[in-house]
Amino acid sequence: LLDHVRYHVTAIIGFLWAYVMNSNTDHSKGTW
Repeated sequence: LLDHVRYHVTAIIGFLWAYVMNSNTDHSKGTW
C-alpha cells in the first residue's frame, strides 16, 4: 500500500512540477 501511495504522490508532484515550469516559461519563451 505504501508503494502504491508513493507512486501516486510522485506522479502528482511530477505533474504539478511540469505544470508550474510550463507556466513560468510560457511567457518568456512562448513554448515549453
